[in-house]
Amino acid sequence: MGCKPTLCHCGKLLDGGNPQGRVVRPRAGELTVCVRCATVFVFLDGGELEPLTAAQLEELPGNAIRAIRELRRVIEARRS
Repeated sequence: MGCKPTLCHCGKLLDGGNPQGRVVRPRAGELTVCVRCATVFVFLDGGELEPLTAAQLEELPGNAIRAIRELRRVIEARRS
């Protein structure tokens, strides 16, 4: 199942980017980041997205936290 389009609180439509024409089928538990505001979401069963809480972010493994920090840095730099 693909991801279901979701409107982020910043107004960006999260519609499951389609890199190089491939169909994206995320699995429950996988993460994605809004390219406009850097909010981190987790995919649920059925393809819905739910924003991660601060407590959930703290529970992620170190490599995921580092990757998210880097993505947020890049997104912030693009907005400046």
